[in-house]
Amino acid sequence: MRVKNKEIRRRRHRKEQKIKEADRALRLQYGDKKTVAAAPKAKPAPKKTKKAD
Repeated sequence: MRVKNKEIRRRRHRKEQKIKEADRALRLQYGDKKTVAAAPKAKPAPKKTKKAD
């Protein structure tokens, strides 16, 4: 493979990795449907009431 082709492939691979990282960060920030389905939300704990003395 020619040196120029290697450089182009390397650059494209780096770009794809950056895009994947950005997608992952957005999914964590805004909650994509794929990640929400994989990790179900925990139920909120029942609220405790204080008794008056």
